[in-house]
Amino acid sequence: ALCVNSSLKVLNLFGNKIPDAGVSALAGAVRVNQSLEKLYLRCTRLSTDEASAMANALRINHSLKVLNISLNDTTDRGVSALAYGLEVNNSLRKLYLSGVSRGMEKRLRGIAKRKGIDMNIVFKLY
Repeated sequence: ALCVNSSLKVLNLFGNKIPDAGVSALAGAVRVNQSLEKLYLRCTRLSTDEASAMANALRINHSLKVLNISLNDTTDRGVSALAYGLEVNNSLRKLYLSGVSRGMEKRLRGIAKRKGIDMNIVFKLY
């Protein structure tokens, strides 16, 4: 339904424990949907692989302006994939994430500065 929906602007799935197959389907829909502007996936148990799937969707989607994937189970590998997606995407303006090591933060800040993305990052404490 999201693949062909042209009126949905905001999708908030905060706190829903989305299974891997659900996130894969969502990422596939985000790839082709051109009306969705805000996607909130905070506390959805998004894994590293699922973050990578969303990153691939970002490479193609050019309508999404806000993405919140904070408080999930994403590692630096998933965040690195996300950074790769951000390099190509020109529509995203706000990004919320956590689980980012201090080393990854520098890379993300550089991309955000070049792209004009407002980022809110919560750091790991190790």
